[in-house]
Amino acid sequence: MRPWIRLSRSRMRAARGAWLGLLAVLALVAPAMAEDAAPDAVVEIPAATGSAKTAGPPAPVAPPTRAASLAAVLEARTQLEAHLAKLQATLRSEEARGREAELEAEIRSVAEELGTLSRNFAELASGVDPTSIEADPTLEQLDLTRELRDLLGPLVNELKRATSRPREIDRLRTEIAHLDEKLASVDIALDRLAAVGSELEDPALVAAIDAERQSWTRRRNGLDTELKVARQKLEQRLGESQSIRQAVENVFQLFFKSRGRNLLLALLATAGFLFGIRRLRSFLADRAILSRRSDTFQFRVFSLVYSAFTVIGALLVFLVALYFFGDWVLLILMLLLILGVIWTSKQAIPRFWTQAVLILDMGVVREGERLVWNGLPWLVESISFYSTLSNPELLGGRIRLPIADIATLRSRPWEEPEPWFPTQPGDVVLLPDGRPAEVELQSVEHVRLRVPGQGRVVMPAAQFVQQGIEKLSGGYRVEISFGLDYGDQARITTTMRETMREGVEARWLETRWSESFVDLAVEFKEAGASSLDYFVRVDLDGSQAFDYQAQRRALARFCVDVCNEQGWTIPFTQITLHMADTKSVPTDGPPEPTRKDPT
Repeated sequence: MRPWIRLSRSRMRAARGAWLGLLAVLALVAPAMAEDAAPDAVVEIPAATGSAKTAGPPAPVAPPTRAASLAAVLEARTQLEAHLAKLQATLRSEEARGREAELEAEIRSVAEELGTLSRNFAELASGVDPTSIEADPTLEQLDLTRELRDLLGPLVNELKRATSRPREIDRLRTEIAHLDEKLASVDIALDRLAAVGSELEDPALVAAIDAERQSWTRRRNGLDTELKVARQKLEQRLGESQSIRQAVENVFQLFFKSRGRNLLLALLATAGFLFGIRRLRSFLADRAILSRRSDTFQFRVFSLVYSAFTVIGALLVFLVALYFFGDWVLLILMLLLILGVIWTSKQAIPRFWTQAVLILDMGVVREGERLVWNGLPWLVESISFYSTLSNPELLGGRIRLPIADIATLRSRPWEEPEPWFPTQPGDVVLLPDGRPAEVELQSVEHVRLRVPGQGRVVMPAAQFVQQGIEKLSGGYRVEISFGLDYGDQARITTTMRETMREGVEARWLETRWSESFVDLAVEFKEAGASSLDYFVRVDLDGSQAFDYQAQRRALARFCVDVCNEQGWTIPFTQITLHMADTKSVPTDGPPEPTRKDPT
């Protein structure tokens, strides 16, 4: 056994040298990875035995120089060469009898380690990997399964570490449940064996049953021991549970120590990129050569390409930042998220194309044209990812809409006389119920109207436009129908009409509405069922339109006053009954009974 012990110790020394070489290479080539790792415990390798023990956090050590790293790798390679020579000598000696296969496997392992150290030494000294300049490199076939496993490996490992404790508790509970079921089955078997043994009289059968019962008893003892161990482990895991506050604090500490820090720095880098791109856009927009060409097709193409570059550049900055931080978990998650967005957006490509055409001002909606949105007319001021619409006649008549909403609309050229809204504040309109109302406020959302009696009516702006409300401001007409008796039929279209006109006009000019008077006319309208009707109208300029109802009532009163002054009869609806001849038409009453002469 002593040569084998000496051989194992020599292997330990060789392994120690190899570890020193690898640690030196890692310390020189990837210091950033060593900084991000930040372990809470390190492994010390004593020089004598090579055994590992856990120690506290080490004091900060300056990174080794290139010469020190080369010396460490060279020392490890020298030790491995000596160990390989000793193994080869042992293989050729008498001590190798019966152990040839074992020694040959160990020699191959040491030779591979020696080759790795030699390549590391060459790469560390020259800065170039020797395997990259081989004469005939072998091209490996692409294994998608292996590549996907390597790509998702860090993410799966991270998820396994995050869920290790709940999965362990669930596994222990499942194991305890299975062991309980097995113990119940074993107890049933033992009870049946006891019942069978009590009924037997043959000594051979009794001995066989006793042996079988002892075997089942041993099984039960083993299962009981496993059950106790599993329950003890479960109690230990449950005893390690923390309060919600401690768990949240630990999660936040762990997150902001590694993942959170990397995510925050990547977001800051992306925000810096977006801020710089925005400042550059503002700088270019202020240049005179670009401001003069802001309405050209070339500028629109530049704006669209610039926006696409901004989005793609921000994603690349975020991914590159995660790559330099070495956070493969977040990097893989972001790549999967981007691939998922691209995959789900394949059906949205036609919509993106339509929006791009709109931004280039080549679509169904174009700048400087008129469109209808929410029942109101709007002027298209600009089209971009957020387009601007305006209506100069409305309070707050300037809105921003996303390009997706603009794509569903249609615009057309407009002419100067076309109104942007039927009224203006201060105009008087006639409501559908016959009341006049003054427009106090008209905004994008609603119109507020003042009606007689200081009341207020508020209605949606689109409903106000769609009702076809009559506008009284700017001129309107007050009119009534007035009937006279058929007895004046001979004069109804001549002297009476003129007299009626002069009387009504004279009385109107004495009212407070005389300043708004434009014209008055009395015309014969029709021969009605009970009267001969006049059509009386007064045209006004609209300056006193809020008194529309009072003016209408006054016009009817003036007509009655003229009739009273002239002694004309104002008829009312009559029902005339024409009676037929009583001799030819029997009465409606019962016939009088016929009397017979008694003689």
